[in-house]
Amino acid sequence: MGSRSHPRGFVIAFLATVIAFSAFFGALSVYLEGPSGDLARLGHWPERDFGWHSQQPPVFRRANGSAVPAPRILVLGDSFSRSNLWQSFLSSGDGEIQSYYYPEVGCISNWAKWASRKPYRSSTTVLIETVEREYVVRFAYLRFCAASKPRAFELAAGPFQAERSFLPLTTDVAFLWETAMNASRSSGPQDRFVSGPVVNLGLTTGRFFSNRRSDRLLFYREDEDKRLWTQEELDAAAKNLKDIQQRFERAGVHMVMIVIPDKSTTYGPWLRSRPKQGQYQTIMAGLAAGGVHAIDVLAEFRRKLPGTVDLYYPDDTHLSPTGYRLLASAIAERLGKEGQVHFDPESAK
Repeated sequence: MGSRSHPRGFVIAFLATVIAFSAFFGALSVYLEGPSGDLARLGHWPERDFGWHSQQPPVFRRANGSAVPAPRILVLGDSFSRSNLWQSFLSSGDGEIQSYYYPEVGCISNWAKWASRKPYRSSTTVLIETVEREYVVRFAYLRFCAASKPRAFELAAGPFQAERSFLPLTTDVAFLWETAMNASRSSGPQDRFVSGPVVNLGLTTGRFFSNRRSDRLLFYREDEDKRLWTQEELDAAAKNLKDIQQRFERAGVHMVMIVIPDKSTTYGPWLRSRPKQGQYQTIMAGLAAGGVHAIDVLAEFRRKLPGTVDLYYPDDTHLSPTGYRLLASAIAERLGKEGQVHFDPESAK
């Protein structure tokens, strides 16, 4: 009889262990909150500490793609443009802006050649956007690819309200454990942590973000690779952009370059362990010296930072809707001064 009860006891003990294990990690998942922002998710930092809590302004997001048959402005950009948020703040009505995403246009040279042929007679302005960390990679080494007709990404018009979801919770035990360990580590006196592709660095103030650990900044390790850029690479990028601009000028199209500063660049003066000075000012100086029309987004952001919470999401590398509105304001001001367009960024509230 004892030999027959042994398997039953083993099964009961095994099930009890599984239940306890599942309950522990389930509770841990609830406590840490489900991963949301790319920096928190990829760096294994808890949303409980880095998820934002401020109310984000609503946006009426404009359509893109086939719904825009006669755009006045063509945009080429990366993930900062793919959401179509700053374009929506910039646009005073549907049909004014048509945006294209780098991975979907073949290559930059192909898109520039196609766009300079004025596929839309209505187009008078081209905006090329890039995040700072990709500036040299994208423009110092322009590649050529087979000619093709770029297609704008499709997006339907409609209201957009940024909301931070606390679900779905993760069941990845390894992720939960490392996230819990990171939460424990960052509560200590150490100033700098690196987890995966993400750096966690202390700030001298906690007034810029709405999350629980607003005294710390998450950003990609790639942001620090800018120190490896050479002057030759920066000069090559500016020259290539000048060549692209001249191509558009010959077609009667005005081109403006938009370089969005990396998160670590924007908040650089407030980092407790300040890394080597970033390259943003060097980029702007090189573009100006080369005669390339460009918008100094960093100067605009720095002017507004003292009174702005969550310009960038604390758990993400991207701008919040508040940040995109400020970006649209900077673009509208520059284009207005150059007599290109007359937009009211407040119209997309």
